[in-house]
Amino acid sequence: MNTLPTPSYIVICAHHAGGYLLERNNLTDLSRSETITDIVSGEIDPKAVCQIIEIDLDAGTSRDATKDIARAVMTRWADRAEPLSQDEYEFVESFVSIQAANSFRRAA
Repeated sequence: MNTLPTPSYIVICAHHAGGYLLERNNLTDLSRSETITDIVSGEIDPKAVCQIIEIDLDAGTSRDATKDIARAVMTRWADRAEPLSQDEYEFVESFVSIQAANSFRRAA
């Protein structure tokens, strides 16, 4: 029996010492909403994110969900109506678009 959320989101991040790592150890935190919340809050460092993979074990499928999750993160940052940090700006620029990143005010 599958106890993972369906679908589940695996966040692959660059490690400061080189190489890559899976960002979470707790398998209950793999839902779409938890993934978005963790990036928005900084629990997952936005500058370290390399790719987000959606895995649906019930359907036997996987796909690159990086752009979809990045757009949702960007929307949450827009909703808070605060300037983006440099790391947040670069996340939006990398995974959504330069135009989208430039639409935000930036923190000093």
